[in-house]
Amino acid sequence: MSLYTPDRWVIVRITTPEEKIYKVLAGWYGGYLNGDSWKINSGITKITRHEDHVDLDGYSGSTYRCYYNSEGFSGLTGSIFESFQTDLKETNQGTIEHIAFDQFEREFLK
Repeated sequence: MSLYTPDRWVIVRITTPEEKIYKVLAGWYGGYLNGDSWKINSGITKITRHEDHVDLDGYSGSTYRCYYNSEGFSGLTGSIFESFQTDLKETNQGTIEHIAFDQFEREFLK
């Protein structure tokens, strides 16, 4: 089990003919010696709200600690998201959409 605390994060909804899955697309800013980095989780299984952040657990057992005031794309994660959109469209395997956390929470908790 790992705990990740991204600098920027968004929720993405991936829809294929077989399923609909919600994931965290997370980004970290690099420093002088390291470039920016990103991860996408295995799929959200649980939401635990706190005053200033939400913990999002994934299928792999990892937790993403996402601060509400950090929701949004970084330059890198915006590019990664656009790449995912293009790849899914070109291969006709499904769609990927960015959704606001509040919308995700309403859909996820139905």
